[in-house]
Amino acid sequence: MFKNFLESIVYAEDRSATSREQAILREYLETQRSKQEDDTETPCLPALMQAWSYAASANNDGLQSAIVSVLALLLKTISSILALRELGLELCRTALQQTQLKLISRGVAAMKQKEHVISPCLRLLTEITSFDGGAMARRVWAARTFTFDGKMMARNLAMWRPSAPASKDNKQRPSVRLNTIRYVLTHFKFQSSSAKADLLKHGNVLRSLFEHLKTDSPSLIQEVLDNTKSLLLMDASIPRINKSYLLNEHNLCNIANIYRHEQIVNLEEPNRPDPQTLAHEFLRYACTTPDAGALRPYAGWYPPGTDKEVQDQDQQDDSLDVDLGLSSVDWYEKYHGHVPVRNSTLLLLLSFSDPTLVHWNASFW
Repeated sequence: MFKNFLESIVYAEDRSATSREQAILREYLETQRSKQEDDTETPCLPALMQAWSYAASANNDGLQSAIVSVLALLLKTISSILALRELGLELCRTALQQTQLKLISRGVAAMKQKEHVISPCLRLLTEITSFDGGAMARRVWAARTFTFDGKMMARNLAMWRPSAPASKDNKQRPSVRLNTIRYVLTHFKFQSSSAKADLLKHGNVLRSLFEHLKTDSPSLIQEVLDNTKSLLLMDASIPRINKSYLLNEHNLCNIANIYRHEQIVNLEEPNRPDPQTLAHEFLRYACTTPDAGALRPYAGWYPPGTDKEVQDQDQQDDSLDVDLGLSSVDWYEKYHGHVPVRNSTLLLLLSFSDPTLVHWNASFW
């Protein structure tokens, strides 16, 4: 009943027509908060939190899933009502208390067969992290032992399933992978640069994010690549070395796999770029921009130690008569055979794309 009531607000076509329902919701939440303003220990919605603890202790997956789903939907509803902002922040702080954090962590780490338990916990974490423009994002990351276990996130990102074409008669529930992607992208959007730099060290999470991207829908591919590029690679405050953890050979090759994506014509979004174009634009930026992390800094075509200083303008007139003497340079005859590779990441990407180009391009990287 409560869930249907919340859905009537958050999914209403005309929000102005739900003023009565919003007033009822606010009155109810006021009765469920602590009476003392400085009380941070007493949980908001105590009856619901107690029922959640009971469901977890009794291994009642159905009740636990229902309660967490209602909490996630409640935060989603409150986030669209400015007058309920303080109540929403109080609910977020309650969800981030030690007792609730353990329940969330337990739900996220549930067995693979329990998607109905995992997904609501991920949705709740997403709503908390994004609430009020990321006001609680720092606290969520500070509790990452419970909220962002790298091993569990990587596992859940690998829990994908082929998506059937959406229709009125076929409303498929979002997979665990989709809910996990939305949660990870929320961290990309709302975390500070230092937190994102730490997140980029979770190599197993990033690998699982891109590994099955070729099987995702075109809209999800666009969302992942656009957010990764704009929120991570183009963030000048994130160290280049941390970005290179993202743009390793495995992730780049997985993105290149999108070229083999089976494009399905979507009549509802005819102007959406195809996955192959999205992957091409991403790889072109990632592999040609030094600050992105894949392309190493370079000073020209010649090996380190070569004199690369440009002569002054008044000396350039006589430069045509100067013998460059390349044959006298001790390293000039050195690269007729084996060419040392300075960027194995881009070489492996070339090898993955077209093995015949590897030898020809080795010296360039």
